[in-house]
Amino acid sequence: MKKVFLYLPCVLLILVALSQIYITQTNGLLTPAKGGGFGMFSTVDKLNNRVVIVSGVFDKREVKIKVNTNDPFFKKFLEKEWQKARAYPSNSNLRELGKTLGKLKLSKTPDYIKIQVKKCVFDNQTASIAYETVNELSMPYRQTRK
Repeated sequence: MKKVFLYLPCVLLILVALSQIYITQTNGLLTPAKGGGFGMFSTVDKLNNRVVIVSGVFDKREVKIKVNTNDPFFKKFLEKEWQKARAYPSNSNLRELGKTLGKLKLSKTPDYIKIQVKKCVFDNQTASIAYETVNELSMPYRQTRK
């Protein structure tokens, strides 16, 4: 029985490592650096290389909405949800960001808001860098108060 307790921490650490590797390699939501560091030096998919793109849909026409990340309004109301969505762009994190984006003052109110998170990928064949979509979500835009 003592041997079981002796090996239990090793088994748990191996299970955690394997689950982190699985999550980073299958759905792409988690960066290798955030996934326990496994493969963090072998990819350009780092948190700083991920991009969040916000678009408004006005009468079936999509228009990008510029979100100034240096604005004090952004720092106060949006930064936390923005970083969560960029680090782990699950549908629930994108939905929370979409709700928080309702605090933006826009000149025209969109019918829908579309949020995309893209990651940086390196193509060995052409030696070029491109962005591919990790996840995207469209939802009705709801203006909210501060």
